[in-house]
Amino acid sequence: ILTGVTAVYMLFLASSGTTEKKTITYGAEELEYETYEYSDNTQRAGWFMLFSWFWTTQFIIAVGQLTVALAVARWYFCRDKNVTGSSTAYAAFKTVLRFHLGTAAFGSLLIALVKL
Repeated sequence: ILTGVTAVYMLFLASSGTTEKKTITYGAEELEYETYEYSDNTQRAGWFMLFSWFWTTQFIIAVGQLTVALAVARWYFCRDKNVTGSSTAYAAFKTVLRFHLGTAAFGSLLIALVKL
């Protein structure tokens, strides 16, 4: 869903430029071609969309990785393995949302900055 929404916004930004006709001389012929020119605001919006897509995807991945790591750690360090059930993953997800969301956000911000 996230990629679809981002793609729609990026297509909107890509189509919001103005076209300019330019000519180039190749031998004895002059060739015409069109280029897209984007305003500074449109270019900034494109970079912002790319950055926010990187950051959001890395944030979702980080929350998933933290949830899996916490669920496995709870299972591994539990004395009675029969106590851990299907709610272990949900409990790990709740713990990540309550205590480790800032870690996921900051780490994904660093990764997004490096990718950009």
